[in-house]
Amino acid sequence: GIVQRLQFYEVKDLQKIVLRSADILGIQIEITGALEIAKRSRGTPRIANRLLRRVRDFADVKTDGVIHQQLAHEALITLKVDERGLEQLDRDYLSIMTQKFSGGPVGLDTLSTAIGEERGTLEDMVE
Repeated sequence: GIVQRLQFYEVKDLQKIVLRSADILGIQIEITGALEIAKRSRGTPRIANRLLRRVRDFADVKTDGVIHQQLAHEALITLKVDERGLEQLDRDYLSIMTQKFSGGPVGLDTLSTAIGEERGTLEDMVE
């Protein structure tokens, strides 16, 4: 079989994806807001689209619904998404790996028990 290695998306490409998704979903977003979301998407369109929807909800409640850079930044901070795009579950995962298991190796079932999260959630959200 063919062995391929997939590359992560560049921030500018993710910004375009966020803008396109916003258009499809009828979300008002400025280019700077899309860039802020793209930067925290860890090179993954699925994460970019999820963050877009979460920031949209924040914008609908807190403002007139238009996503600009400052609003996206505030929303992501409130949602505890850091500058690298890591969320609390990601930080817990890394913390457990380094502190409890000395950096690994460790199986997914063992990690899910240590974190107190279902295996499927770790597979979908972290792995």
